[in-house]
Formats: sequence, C-alpha cells, structure tokens
Amino acid sequence: MANELILLVPQAPAPKSETVHPRMRKGPIETVRLGILGNSKANAEPLLRLMADTVRGEVPLRSVVALNKTNASIGASNEILERLARETDFVISAMAD
Repeated sequence: MANELILLVPQAPAPKSETVHPRMRKGPIETVRLGILGNSKANAEPLLRLMADTVRGEVPLRSVVALNKTNASIGASNEILERLARETDFVISAMAD
C-alpha cells in the first residue's frame, strides 16, 4: 500500500451544446463581429490573438473587439459584458498562465 499512488481527477464531462456555425446565422456572413476576452494573464493575449487569426482564416470578420478583465480571479465587469453583447456576435475567452 505504501507504493500505491491514487490520483483523483475532479473533472466533469463537457456539457453538450449545439454548434452554431456563422453560416447558419441569418444575414450575410460579412456581418460577423468577433469578441475576445482575456483574463489579463501574460499568456492569454497571445493565445487569443492566435485564436482570432485562426477564426479570421475560416470566417470573414467585420470586426474584432479585444478586451481584458482587470483581475483574473473575478468575473468581467458589467461594462465589459455589455460592450461585448452590444458590439459582437461571438466571444472567445481564455484563461492562460
């Protein structure tokens, strides 16, 4: 028993969701507005930039709104959430150290 190592991984399965591709939206594809929300940690911004560039290669984007939370350990402010809701169609968020 002394040489036995027990690992517990408290990880729930990802919730099932319906994928909505921008081409499934009503209206022209050129109207896609992407939001990216970083957590203000050093590696979040490069990761989000890479993800935005990847999306840009697949879907024509009209605009990209890039915002950062002021503190990684708390949620985004109402102002940030309201701006993303008003100015974007999709939002990608990242938590990177």
